[in-house]
Amino acid sequence: MNAELINKLAWYLPLSKADQDVPEEHIEFAGAETNIRDVAHYLHCYKDIAFGWKLAYRLARTGNELPSMLEGEDLWVYRAYLYVAGVSNDPLVGAALSLTLSAAESQRIKLQALLLGKHASIPEVANRLQMDARVVSAYEKLFFNVLDRRDDGRYLSDIVYPEGRYVEFMSGYLETEPIGMLLKRSGYNNGESDVMYMSGMPHTTLESLFPSDDSASRFEKYLMMNGYALGRNGFINQNNMPGIHHARQVLQAIKQGGEGAEEVNPFATMGQALLEDLTIVKRREAEMQIGYRRGTTKLLD
Repeated sequence: MNAELINKLAWYLPLSKADQDVPEEHIEFAGAETNIRDVAHYLHCYKDIAFGWKLAYRLARTGNELPSMLEGEDLWVYRAYLYVAGVSNDPLVGAALSLTLSAAESQRIKLQALLLGKHASIPEVANRLQMDARVVSAYEKLFFNVLDRRDDGRYLSDIVYPEGRYVEFMSGYLETEPIGMLLKRSGYNNGESDVMYMSGMPHTTLESLFPSDDSASRFEKYLMMNGYALGRNGFINQNNMPGIHHARQVLQAIKQGGEGAEEVNPFATMGQALLEDLTIVKRREAEMQIGYRRGTTKLLD
C-alpha cells in the first residue's frame, strides 16, 4: 500500500491513544485541535509497517466493514480481514501471521532484510529463502509494507536508521545494536548478497560479494571514504573513532609508497616557471638576430 491509499484507509480506524497525544503548543487557534489530531492519526498509520494487518484486525474484531478500495496484491488485507472475522481459514494468511511469532524470529529477520534491498522482488526473495512466494507477499503487505514505498526515503530511513547513521560511528556499535537491525542495514545498503552471507545462509561465500580480484583496492577506497565522511561531519578530532584511525593509516601508507600522493615542491614549480619565461625571452632575441642578418629587423640602440 502506498501513501495515498493509506491516507484513504486511515480514517476507517478509530483514533488510538497514541494519536491523541498531541502537545498543547501545537494547538494555537480555534478548531486546530481536531485538525492536528487528524494529522497525527494519519502520520501514525503511515509510519506503521504493519498497517495492513492492524486495519484488517481492528475492523474485523469491531464488526465494521472493510472499505472496497483494495486491488491487486493489496487484497491480502481483505483476506486477512476474512481470516480474523472467522469467515475463512486462509492457510497463507496463517503462514504469514506465524512469521510474527518469537519462534520465527530468525527467518523473519532474514525476510525483512531481503525485502529492504534496493532491487528486491517477491519472487527473488521467496527463492532465496525457499519460501512460498504467496506467503512472502502476504507478509510484506500485512506486516512489513516496504515494496510499494521503495522510493520513499523518509519512510524507509525511519525503519533502518531511526536515529540516523551516526550510530554506526559510535564505539560499541556492534555490542549495542540488535542483530536484526544490523542485517536490515546490510540489505538496505548493499543488497541480497550481503544479507545471505551475513545471515549464514548455505552456499554463500565471500566470493559472491567480490566477483573480481580488486578486493584490496575496494577495501582501501572504502576505508578512505568512510574516514572522509567522518571527518567532514565533525569527528576528525575524536580519539574513539576507528574509522578516522584506519583512514589515516591508509593515507600514510599511500604517501610512503609514493602512490598518487606526491607532495608538490614549491621551489620546483618556481624554477619551472622561470625556465619557461627565460625560454620565451631567448626565443625573441634569437628571432631578432635572425631578422637583423636578413635585413628585416633593426637592432635597438
